[in-house]
Amino acid sequence: MSEIYNHLYEDLEDKLRMIDLEEDNILKKSEQSFQTALQAINQLRDDLKGDRLRLQSDEISFFKEIKPKFVSKLIYHLSVFNIETNKPNGGINRGKGFKNYSTFDEIYGGE
Repeated sequence: MSEIYNHLYEDLEDKLRMIDLEEDNILKKSEQSFQTALQAINQLRDDLKGDRLRLQSDEISFFKEIKPKFVSKLIYHLSVFNIETNKPNGGINRGKGFKNYSTFDEIYGGE
């Protein structure tokens, strides 16, 4: 059963890599990545509806190991989007109180 979810996670990783390579605008990149992660979680939910967790060990494994991988991607890309949208636009006091980091990755060291 975990092979199905691992395959879905690998697909998510591939899509996120493609978005990262194709898009230069950090806001568009983070928004598209968030939407992709959300779609993957919805797919995970739909797959789970069709294939109920039969054993308690499967259920524990799903909620401890599988689902957090997907949710962490969603949280990460939402955080990037929120940080980038809350940065000041510019002007005379441009970036006052903000260090000159170009991306969220430079602050926290990436995923």
